[in-house]
Amino acid sequence: MMKFEERKKHREAAFEGWQKIRMMFLAIIIALLLTVMLTAAFNIGHGESVHSLTSPVEVSILSEAPPTQWNKTYGGTDRDRPSALVQTSDGGYVMAGSTYSYGAGSADAWLVKTDAYGNMEWDKTYGGPSSDWASALVQTSDGGYAIAGSTYSYSAGLCDVWLIKTDAYGNIKWNKTYGGIYRDWAWALVQTSDGGYAIAGSTSFYWGESADVWLVKTDACGNMEWGKTYGRTDWGWAWALVQTSDGGFAIACSTSSYGAGSADAWLIKLVIPEFPLATILLVLMALITLTVAFAKKKLPRKPKT
Repeated sequence: MMKFEERKKHREAAFEGWQKIRMMFLAIIIALLLTVMLTAAFNIGHGESVHSLTSPVEVSILSEAPPTQWNKTYGGTDRDRPSALVQTSDGGYVMAGSTYSYGAGSADAWLVKTDAYGNMEWDKTYGGPSSDWASALVQTSDGGYAIAGSTYSYSAGLCDVWLIKTDAYGNIKWNKTYGGIYRDWAWALVQTSDGGYAIAGSTSFYWGESADVWLVKTDACGNMEWGKTYGRTDWGWAWALVQTSDGGFAIACSTSSYGAGSADAWLIKLVIPEFPLATILLVLMALITLTVAFAKKKLPRKPKT
């Protein structure tokens, strides 16, 4: 009677163990199928699109140029110039550039905010005793501003890339510099889809005798995540930058290292590497093997008679 009860308990425990294994295998198979489907969908969704040159294009033709609605000037007694402009979420405008009329140094970065009619609401200068300027500007997702420029006042080398984050009124929340021992400049800026920033510019070496295109990626607080240079032996300058629909970047540059003339336009497309499907499958197979080994170890053994 005791042996019968022991065998019964053993069969029940074994059945329960196999049920658990079946559920684990089912979960792993579902995870594998979902991984394959999502990866395929991601790759299809991020493929290249082709636009027909014969598709209809709407063309609006004006009989004459539109009239000037208004114009305004801003500045002091010395040289002041803008380098970047955005229309703000409230319908006004913000300009970023440099000023020799105001500020602390030879030249300072300058941010000017206006209403929808160009009336100045406020302005801010940023800089130290040497020359500093702003080259690019975005209104950030929190309603503030991010300014990319170059600084001689706060650089570790001769000149550094400078990223300033402000609130909606131009007050500095934080600022960061990036660069080496020579000259580094920023000319373009975007806020990236992950909330961080990408800055395109140039980095020089050999005391400024040549320079490479330089792309710097930061997190939302301005901490550098990575930097990459592009170029060869002569000059390369980045002038414009966009984040592309596939999560990568495109940089419009000029180069004297490549092309037919002394300087050519140069377009660089960068791809952010995807997590390889083969790696995903390898990890899943390893999980399956470990699960099976663990399940076999946990199965009750047949009691000795």
